[in-house]
Amino acid sequence: MKLTGTAVLLGLLGSFFRLAAQTPSAADRTLGEVTSLDSEHHAIVLKEDKGALVTVTVGDKAFLLRMPPGETDMKKAVKIAFTDIAVGDRLLAAGAKSGEELEARTVVIMSKADIAQQQRREQEEWRKGLAGIVASVTPEQRAFVVTVGDKKYNVTATDKTEYRRYAADSGNYSDSHPSTLADMKPGDQIRVLGAKDDIGLAVTADRVVFGTFTRVAGVISSVNAETGEL
Repeated sequence: MKLTGTAVLLGLLGSFFRLAAQTPSAADRTLGEVTSLDSEHHAIVLKEDKGALVTVTVGDKAFLLRMPPGETDMKKAVKIAFTDIAVGDRLLAAGAKSGEELEARTVVIMSKADIAQQQRREQEEWRKGLAGIVASVTPEQRAFVVTVGDKKYNVTATDKTEYRRYAADSGNYSDSHPSTLADMKPGDQIRVLGAKDDIGLAVTADRVVFGTFTRVAGVISSVNAETGEL
């Protein structure tokens, strides 16, 4: 099971979608990564997550905000200047869009440095979490048991627990998709992030990723460069 910085970026993306819901409903929106800046004309070239390039122009009356790491409430945003925006920042802009240009009324960024900081923090949290096999599931009690080596951990979920399921052919978090406790089965591989009790064998789950996927291991006997086959 592989949990990389992609896991954090998915969380950040979710944060931006929640932020988007807090912007005026009539506004057009664009979301992506800053690729270049024109300070003279207050213009930003943004690469959207689907790959398209959008030019965002920022007028004098536009609101420019930066979200601190881990925050999703617009009330926690900090006012910034255009010069505080940098290449590599994640940016959400709301305003009037025409073709490949958007005249922004509101711009919200998560800086590249803040993203890196949150990545390091969350990766450390995942390393402290559980990684094992689902032994049993009791959906009606929102509980399941995870086996890690010779130990068994009793895990309890809450209304706020987030579930994701691995794709059938991938152990990468980036390929996982939203799920529910009802989809969890004994034998699934699982990672759990949450608070442990004093003894350490009971966990209240905040985030869970689980599933069954196939990995093939062996010795390469031949390579066909023309067909791309091993």
